[in-house]
Amino acid sequence: MLVVFGSARSSPGVTTAVVAIASCLDRAIVVEGDPDGGVLAARFGLSKEPGLTTLAAGARAGSPEPIAIEAHQQELPGGVEVIVGPASPESATALWRSSGPRVASTLADVAHTMPVLVDAGRLSPVAPTASLLEVADLLVVVVRPILEDLHALAARTQSFRSHAARLVVLMVGEQPYGPADVAEQLGVQVIGVLASDPRAADALAGRAWMSRGLRRSSLARSARSVAERLVQSAPQGLHSTESVPMVGH
Repeated sequence: MLVVFGSARSSPGVTTAVVAIASCLDRAIVVEGDPDGGVLAARFGLSKEPGLTTLAAGARAGSPEPIAIEAHQQELPGGVEVIVGPASPESATALWRSSGPRVASTLADVAHTMPVLVDAGRLSPVAPTASLLEVADLLVVVVRPILEDLHALAARTQSFRSHAARLVVLMVGEQPYGPADVAEQLGVQVIGVLASDPRAADALAGRAWMSRGLRRSSLARSARSVAERLVQSAPQGLHSTESVPMVGH
């Protein structure tokens, strides 16, 4: 299953959400597809390559053999596999403009055998990553339930639906508006609510010491719940893990 995560406005925590949910899914791969540049290599001291750049080069080569996705992965400290994106917006945008459809097609092929979760950053119908939406099984728009973010989502909901096979919303926190309010007012399905848990989010972002308590944090518990809902909505081949190897130092 290929799941694209993004936001309609600002930075509601898309990267944190993707990593947290991926840690709850069996054999999941996180792909940094944000045209504004990837951050995970810098956060966790990973190499710039292998990653999306090497994957794009392999896709451009046009080999008849399937791409060995493991050759382009690196591992985050907690065990989640990631394909890191270029750090600079210029390089990331250039990659998607030159190789976007081929990379999207490759990820869609890989997603037949394992969950592929793409962090696409801020979504736009004119973004160079639009080809991802065309092949994704599910588009998850991450939003904080505040007026500014909800207004931005309302303005773009129809556009998102016209580019993606299926659209759902993932909320970060539920104040001042809860999931029932958002679903009713915007006419969207809310797949779940991630807890607003700054301490656990900092650990996932590599800014805090990793403790055993992170596994029992409200963020971890809510991520497991969202992962279960993704499992239930998946056609086949998507499984949750019994333990949650959260990421941190």
